[in-house]
Amino acid sequence: MKEEGVSEVLGFVLILMTCVIFLSLFTAAVLPNMIKESEMQDTQSTFLQFSQMKSDMDTLCLADAAGVRRYAVFTESKTARLSLSYGKPVGVLREAVLTYESENILTEKLRLVLSKDGIAKNGRLVLPSSCRFAVNPADTAEQMKTGTDFRVEYTYLGPVTDHGAEWHLFSMRIL
Repeated sequence: MKEEGVSEVLGFVLILMTCVIFLSLFTAAVLPNMIKESEMQDTQSTFLQFSQMKSDMDTLCLADAAGVRRYAVFTESKTARLSLSYGKPVGVLREAVLTYESENILTEKLRLVLSKDGIAKNGRLVLPSSCRFAVNPADTAEQMKTGTDFRVEYTYLGPVTDHGAEWHLFSMRIL
């Protein structure tokens, strides 16, 4: 029996086991932290984009800049869903509700809702609105899109009074 052949096989098996152990430790300890950090950055970025849109809508209302069209871009590295739906009736108009939902693997599921009250994150109001906004169902259809990148076009049409309350009319659509 040759001793040198056994030595080479044993050396190869030890090197292979060392590599497998290293890869297992990397997969178990480092990779989940990298994914979690990426998801947290996506969540923060999306919240910032929603906040910028709300701030811009508030500014348009306060400046009474009727006819001004703007765009908001939401990017996510994982698949998400963006929907534009109607809330309660405001005379012939409807409250507008923009909802963003993303299911992350390691961090919290993200649900952002932009409505007349402001921005709610996972059911808790975190950024109140300066103005209440509504849409005309004849100009703004309910929509829903799934993907990784969304673009929302919104146009400020002007103030509207309903039962003594001031609302701000927008036309919105998801592109």
